[in-house]
Amino acid sequence: MELEERLKHLENLCHNNTQRRLLDTHYSGQLFNYLVQSGVVPANKLQQEIYRIGESIKDYHKQDPYICQITNEHTAQWLSHIEEPKEFLLSGGVS
Repeated sequence: MELEERLKHLENLCHNNTQRRLLDTHYSGQLFNYLVQSGVVPANKLQQEIYRIGESIKDYHKQDPYICQITNEHTAQWLSHIEEPKEFLLSGGVS
């Protein structure tokens, strides 16, 4: 395979992975919205679990400063969107 063909193949893989991540985010947002709106899971419990997940990721990576920074940003985005699921989904979810 020539270099240009390989590059095109990699670009397609990246595009497909991005699309899959967007779909995963959409599904997750819809599920969270359903759980909170139906009362199955209170919003504050979901927020606690999101925070716990972020902390476990940081601990797993031995509090690496870069991982901590992006995990904190990501966790903050998730936490802020639990109370506003419609806006969360319209914004494309967590980037």
